[in-house]
Amino acid sequence: MAAPALVLLPEWGSGHLMSMLESCKRVLLSSGKAFSITLLVMRPPTAEATSEVEAHARREAASGLDIRFHRLPAVEPPADAVGVEEFIARYIGLHAPHVRDALAGMAGPVAALVLDMFAAPLVDVARDLGVPSYVFMSSTGAMLAFMLHLPVLHEAVAAELDEVEGGVEVPGLPPLPPASVPCPVVDKKSPNYTWFVRLGDCFFLGFNLRECVRGLISASKTSPKLSAGPQC
Repeated sequence: MAAPALVLLPEWGSGHLMSMLESCKRVLLSSGKAFSITLLVMRPPTAEATSEVEAHARREAASGLDIRFHRLPAVEPPADAVGVEEFIARYIGLHAPHVRDALAGMAGPVAALVLDMFAAPLVDVARDLGVPSYVFMSSTGAMLAFMLHLPVLHEAVAAELDEVEGGVEVPGLPPLPPASVPCPVVDKKSPNYTWFVRLGDCFFLGFNLRECVRGLISASKTSPKLSAGPQC
């Protein structure tokens, strides 16, 4: 019987793809190679990015680990996207039927689907197939805390977030100075803002947010740090 597969869906940028892959390789090795890794490859929207992804695939294929690459059918990129983040989220979302087909067609059992943060809405695909899913965050703990709390801020704060006096309150963090608010969410009329709120909704798991984020950030100060690859 085939080993259970950990299926990955990263965004194509090296800081996303390689961070996710390197982290999951550590899990693979620590498990005694009890499962395999299948990486679902979306065709990047540029020739340069496509070349980089193919170079990563060739290098990992020669690593000797049980890592497989499943190339998803191409989709037409959205032509009316206003911002980069909106484009990425919408472009990945168009692959949902192909991700469903890939998961349903796996030769062996699927242990879990690991999604890039921009692919978080595809948790619905995994849920429909009865597959556990996880969102991989290649950014900082502070950014994760902000994303988890963004849907609450959207409902509670009428002003633009970079105009809040005294800083933006985020559980687990000191007040966030207006100048430090992430660029994609400084304009509530922007499609980028709308997508980030939606992604935050997908991240939220219904736990005690304040205590969980505080615990994660506290633990990160004392736990060993393991580099998982490029982060930008």
